[in-house]
Amino acid sequence: MRRLREQDGFTLPELLVAITVAMVVSLAAFSLIEFVMKQTGQATGRIDATQRGRIAMETITRQLRSQVCLPSGTPSMVNRTSNVSDADDVSFFVDFHDGSDPAIAPDLHTVSFDAANRQIVESDIVGGKNANPVVDLPYTGTPVKKTLLTDVVALPDGTPVFRYYAFDGTALPVTAANLKKIAQIKIAFMALPSRGKPTDRGTVVFQDQIFVRAVDPNVAIPNPTCA
Repeated sequence: MRRLREQDGFTLPELLVAITVAMVVSLAAFSLIEFVMKQTGQATGRIDATQRGRIAMETITRQLRSQVCLPSGTPSMVNRTSNVSDADDVSFFVDFHDGSDPAIAPDLHTVSFDAANRQIVESDIVGGKNANPVVDLPYTGTPVKKTLLTDVVALPDGTPVFRYYAFDGTALPVTAANLKKIAQIKIAFMALPSRGKPTDRGTVVFQDQIFVRAVDPNVAIPNPTCA
C-alpha cells in the first residue's frame, strides 16, 4: 500500500482541469486562425478588385478623352439604335491612328455596362478608308468585342454608370439635339472581388470624369465644336 501511494500521477480532477484548459486554448487559437484567414481573403479580394477596376477605368477614360469629330462635322458622340449612349452605354468616335493616311476614318466605339452578366464590354467598329470625308461612313460592320471588366455592378445608391453634362455642369439627357452639347462625362461603378458579391468588404468604388477634346475652355461659351 505504501508503494502505491508514493507513485506520481494525475488525479481525476487535475486531468479534467488540464483537458478544459487545453480545449479553451485550442478554441482561441482556431478562432484567431479563422479571423486572420478571413481578413487575408478580404484584403486579397480588395487588391484584385482594385487592380482590375483601375485598368478598366483608365481604359474607358483614355478612350473618352480621345473622342474626335468626323471630317464631315458630325459630333463625336453617337446615339443610334445599334450604338446607344445612355446611363449604361456610351458611344463615340475615336481616332488612334498615327495620321499617316488622312483617308482612314475614325473608329466607332461603344462601351456598355451589362448588369445581367456583371461586366463592362467594349464594341469597336473600324472606320476604314473613306474616299469622300464629307460623307460619313455607315459604320455597320461587325463590331469587335472585348471585355474590359468582370464582376462589376452599378453603385448601390443608384448612380448611373455614365452621366452626361454641358460645359456649365448642367445634366443633359442624350438626345439628338444634345449630342453636340455634351462636354463632360462622369463614370461610376463598383468592382467586386472575383466571383464576389456586392455586400463583400473587398468591393471598391471607382468614379472619374472627363472633358471631351472638342471643348475649348478658353472661349466664352465652351461648347464642343466640330468643323
